[in-house]
Amino acid sequence: MNDNREYEKQEEEALTDSAAEREEDREDIDVVHSNERDEIERFHEPIYYGGFWMRFWAYLVDLLIVSSLNGLIAGSVLAIIGLEGLTFGIYSLAGLVSALVAFGYFSIMTKIMGQTLGKLIFGLSVISVKHETLTWGDVLMREVVGRFIHRSLVITNVLYIVVGFDSRKQGIHDKFADTAVVLEPRQTRRSA
Repeated sequence: MNDNREYEKQEEEALTDSAAEREEDREDIDVVHSNERDEIERFHEPIYYGGFWMRFWAYLVDLLIVSSLNGLIAGSVLAIIGLEGLTFGIYSLAGLVSALVAFGYFSIMTKIMGQTLGKLIFGLSVISVKHETLTWGDVLMREVVGRFIHRSLVITNVLYIVVGFDSRKQGIHDKFADTAVVLEPRQTRRSA
């Protein structure tokens, strides 16, 4: 009889422990959902991700700007000081300066303004998925490491297509940096 009581007591304790564990699991799930709600609520409006074509046109505008800057800096300045033909094996000084201008443009504009001029024109901005604001780590991972990977091989440029099929419209470089490109909320006009 004592054995039955001890067995029942152990079973009751096991059920109590199991119920406590389920409650902890529910709390963990609630925390995850709460964090997702906090992430979305910090923008005070629904988030609309920038799609493939909007980002494509913004990128073309940025390429025009970077090409112009490279023409001025790498072309004109290096020609004036007589270093346009300087090479280091297979690398040229003009190529190095062009790469620095491109990576610098994308990194500095994204960190300071949250968008490049192309994204500004099309109403897009870059946000961090994990942080309140973009950190230099986010920006360098996205704009330098991510873009380098995309440009390293011809086939890696095709990876931009991922943006069209991803639920958050993130490219590979966005996933590396935990960033997303979103449409900026439009200002509503108030009637007088």
